[in-house]
Amino acid sequence: MPGGNFNVFYPENQQVVHRSYPTVYFVSQLSENEQKQLICLYQQEIQKGMAAPMLFCFLPSKLDNAFFNRAIQYMEKNKPAREGRRFRAIWSYRKGGANVLEQALIQDKFTACIFTDSEILIESQMLEKLITDHESTRNNLRLYVDTPPDGISYPANGFLHINLREHSFTHEYRVRHKYKDDFSFLKSGFPLVVNFVSKRFHN
Repeated sequence: MPGGNFNVFYPENQQVVHRSYPTVYFVSQLSENEQKQLICLYQQEIQKGMAAPMLFCFLPSKLDNAFFNRAIQYMEKNKPAREGRRFRAIWSYRKGGANVLEQALIQDKFTACIFTDSEILIESQMLEKLITDHESTRNNLRLYVDTPPDGISYPANGFLHINLREHSFTHEYRVRHKYKDDFSFLKSGFPLVVNFVSKRFHN
């Protein structure tokens, strides 16, 4: 795509499809091997009947609004991505949490927004103002926050949870201990989030 590259994974790894799918825009610095590991977990959830067919679009953490918009337009024009906010989710892992939150609240382009051990580098007053100024998105948006209690993401994730609760945003907040490393933490919570997103897309 002009302006940047990203990886797209299809349900069952089939790139010849005759229908369109909801899309998860996954913002991270994961290697291609790590991305494939997550897709294997996703396909296992499909086989167990716990996940619906969807596309995964892996985007780099350093993004601006223009790139986000181009990525969505490209997916919905050139890939079998269903059009519209109702069929888009955005997921932040580690870096880039502030940008993802702004995309979800200000741009109002997604039906679900997920933070996994995500660094939300916004001052507390600005974070509170961001949520307060965009309360209208709470009718369309569902959020999921998954954080370890001993990580650098925990304070901001906890503050996000408090503000979402005070402003009546429907969300899930989970605090889980890390496994042996950050990626293991992501993988251990991955099936629950995929189930959360699947329900949001199809209920």
